[in-house]
Amino acid sequence: MEEILKYLRENFYEEREKYFFVAPFNIGAIVIESILQSGLNYNYVVKPRIEKFYNKYESFYSLSQLDFLLQYNSIEDIMGVNNGRKKKALTDLMKLLFKYEVEYIYQLQDVILSPLFVEEFLSIKGIGNKTLDYLMILLGLDSIAIDRHLFKFLKEFDIDLSYSDSKKLLVKVAEEMDIDLTELDSFIWNEMSSR
Repeated sequence: MEEILKYLRENFYEEREKYFFVAPFNIGAIVIESILQSGLNYNYVVKPRIEKFYNKYESFYSLSQLDFLLQYNSIEDIMGVNNGRKKKALTDLMKLLFKYEVEYIYQLQDVILSPLFVEEFLSIKGIGNKTLDYLMILLGLDSIAIDRHLFKFLKEFDIDLSYSDSKKLLVKVAEEMDIDLTELDSFIWNEMSSR
């Protein structure tokens, strides 16, 4: 951990654009992005599709609006990908959100902190801890989503840990540096994705 802290103290700079929040109040864009992000290139696949969705459906502030849209359009057209696992994950996530009576972002920000909701969320096929942490970031909650870029960063310090242990380590690093997890995530992600 000391080597990581030394590196970050020498190289860390505050991110001006922590994340690409194209749709901070558009629950449809946030839900779709949380499903798309896993296993797909953010800059070339995810970001353009979310921008397209947001530009077309900018005023979709409720989950019911996304549900209405999905009743009259194919999931492939809405998400911009034809992937059976992602389509099923979106459908299952929508059902779970309606079960918890989530209509707006502020409700999702509350419910995502519930252990019961998290347990059901993580039981959806195609959704894991990274998706949970990523969704929390999209919702403006402080978290860190350990993806291949963050794993690669840790490997540069000869650290090869599980998702959970990597997250615990980086939480300690953020605490030691007195920065938000989201800031640390963004810094490492931007550093590693640009290499």
